[in-house]
Amino acid sequence: MFTDTSNDFHIQIDKDNLIMTYLRIDQDNKLQSSSKSANRQFDMKEYIRLIQPIEAEQLDEKNNISYDNEHMQLGTFVFESLFPQSLSDFFHETYNNLEKEERLRIRLFINDAKISNVAWEFMYDKQLGRYLSIFPRTPFTRFSCDAKELANLLSKEKLRTSNKQKQTSARLLFVSANAYGDTNIKPTEEIEKIKENLNTLSSQARINIQHKSALKATWTEV
Repeated sequence: MFTDTSNDFHIQIDKDNLIMTYLRIDQDNKLQSSSKSANRQFDMKEYIRLIQPIEAEQLDEKNNISYDNEHMQLGTFVFESLFPQSLSDFFHETYNNLEKEERLRIRLFINDAKISNVAWEFMYDKQLGRYLSIFPRTPFTRFSCDAKELANLLSKEKLRTSNKQKQTSARLLFVSANAYGDTNIKPTEEIEKIKENLNTLSSQARINIQHKSALKATWTEV
């Protein structure tokens, strides 16, 4: 069982830079933080080459076809794009300093529309041997916006108007998947938990929650 001690790893992707900030609330309820930055490099052509065979995958239970190699290649590329060497060292040092049952929440803020639809959830850390977005010790969320703008939006007072079109609200896209043959992944239950936890913000028109089911959707369609 993991604890919910406040350990947040914020990653801000701007047009030219990567900025990583580690935030921790200590036992005295004081905020500690440390940051590092690096030049951003992302090879979109290489990303497209790696994502295309994954988007073309077909479920073949009879022949038990595995796409693990393609997934790991894409995941490694995405991780190394997001964590160049100096930032990778910073991340692993932070992770290794966690207490035994603590988690490290990874929050990705993307301030560049050109890479907002990249499948960051595939990021695979070879050193940990894990896909970080499905590893219980590293819960992962991403936002296609500037972190400060999102914080300001969610903290604004509700407008006293009955016209919801005049309300400024954040729109959140939830993408859930039920892995083939994995009964431990239950997206319906997770969606209900998310909607329940965000009910207050939704009722105040600060966010707009919509859910749409699809049998199979590619990352491009999402």
